Amino acid sequence: MYKRQRLASPQRRRLTWGLAGAAGAAAAAGVAWPLWWPARTLFQQGYATGRGERRRIALQDDSVLTLNTATQADVRYTQDERHIALQAGEIMFEVSPDKARPFIVDTAMGRVRVTGTRFNVRYDRERMAVSVESGSVEVSTGPWWNRQLAQLTAGQGLSLAHRGDALRVEAVDVASLTAWRQGKALFDNVPLAQVVDEINRYRSQPIRVAPALRGIRIAGVFDVDNTASFLTALPTLIPVRVVPRADGGSDITAH
Repeated sequence: MYKRQRLASPQRRRLTWGLAGAAGAAAAAGVAWPLWWPARTLFQQGYATGRGERRRIALQDDSVLTLNTATQADVRYTQDERHIALQAGEIMFEVSPDKARPFIVDTAMGRVRVTGTRFNVRYDRERMAVSVESGSVEVSTGPWWNRQLAQLTAGQGLSLAHRGDALRVEAVDVASLTAWRQGKALFDNVPLAQVVDEINRYRSQPIRVAPALRGIRIAGVFDVDNTASFLTALPTLIPVRVVPRADGGSDITAH
């Protein structure tokens, strides 16, 4: 005996497609709260920093967020969980322990889940990086039917270039990665192009590097609150010239 299949009414089909379309639009705009959020919101607030700005925020549960340059995040607390949607930028999290309410950080590439720890998340739309200073975190990525999971403990980190990539845990120098909290950027045998990309995060007008110089490796500790000092020091480290531009930026050329 065959069972008669029940057809959805036109109104039901329109509702289904309407919810799917709204969810898709929200996802395209960044990390969004689920449309079916079940728990009552106890606290909700958005936070942001400008280019070159850092900001320290104490939340109501004694957790602390330290936002790095050009960061945008939305905070939402319910009775069941504490949730951060990191749209762009970098945050050092100092999470107050609460086993009954996990602390969750979402980016468009993946999720970090903890109950209490100190960890750093950086998301720039092309890469997500997580490093743990103390405690442990669970990182997940990919769709629910093919979820990738990894556990990180103190001194470990991972990075993702695409949502759903295999999670590879490695030892990292957390102090160097989070030196921005003290206004510093640390480099050890790093290509000049990568160093300049990092310094440019703190500048309103970018530094540009001649293609032939991009692979030169340098080491140093630089002040991200005074990026002009980097330009002053660079010719003493490698044979290059720094040429100011009319727009306030600079070009690095061969000497």
